Amino acid sequence: MDLFSTSVLARVVESLDEPASFLLDAFFPMVQTDPLGREEIYFDIDESKPRLTPFCSPLIAGRVVEDQGYSTKSFKPAYAKDKRRFLPNSPLRRLRGETIGGNLTPMERRQAQLAETLEDQLEMLTRREEVMAAEALTSGKVTVKGEGYPTTVVDFGRDPALTVTLTNDARWGETGVQPLAGIEDWAALIQEKSGAVARDVVMDPQAWKIFRADEEVKELLDMRRGGDPSLQVGHMSRGQGQQKPRYVGSIGDFDFWVY
Repeated sequence: MDLFSTSVLARVVESLDEPASFLLDAFFPMVQTDPLGREEIYFDIDESKPRLTPFCSPLIAGRVVEDQGYSTKSFKPAYAKDKRRFLPNSPLRRLRGETIGGNLTPMERRQAQLAETLEDQLEMLTRREEVMAAEALTSGKVTVKGEGYPTTVVDFGRDPALTVTLTNDARWGETGVQPLAGIEDWAALIQEKSGAVARDVVMDPQAWKIFRADEEVKELLDMRRGGDPSLQVGHMSRGQGQQKPRYVGSIGDFDFWVY
């Protein structure tokens, strides 16, 4: 049997556990593909603004409301290529974790190496996609660069006001700075700019340490997990074993995650 044939590799990939991908699953759950198989990705940008239906007299015709239209941008993405080498003599050496002296045949070691390598490739690819998701969430842009590929910035056109940088005396932990008030203000700004409601707050461990030390946060933070193990945020489960984020509590309608 050819272990490296497409059919065998496909079957091995199907049997592997799916890598954890918190940001992708929570904030980018939909995948859209081009049925025509074109290389370019097209973004249709809705340029409309909220409007009110106009009043008029019952004796005259209604006013014509013009279509606000949209614009389209395209992007030709880079390929994600990960090539591995399998050395001829590697099945003759003991695998990591194998009994000292070896208890596997060379073919069993080769099969184990193949499965481990494919799993590592899937994890690396998912991690790359997670990084891109993080870039899109934090800056509204994704930078794509690689060997032989011109550096390209995919700008999703997010309002610049939604990217906030705290410096000097405005940083969390500084005297007089109220982290929760800042989150409330940012959520209100998101709602004003887009109409979307922000409910999930994702922090790194350092930001969480500073946030939870605030006296107002200590007083209001709901640390109870409750008795329902299937509690959901969107379609993401809270803090299950295979997930990388940690659900750490809620205040009002905000759920806080450490990732």
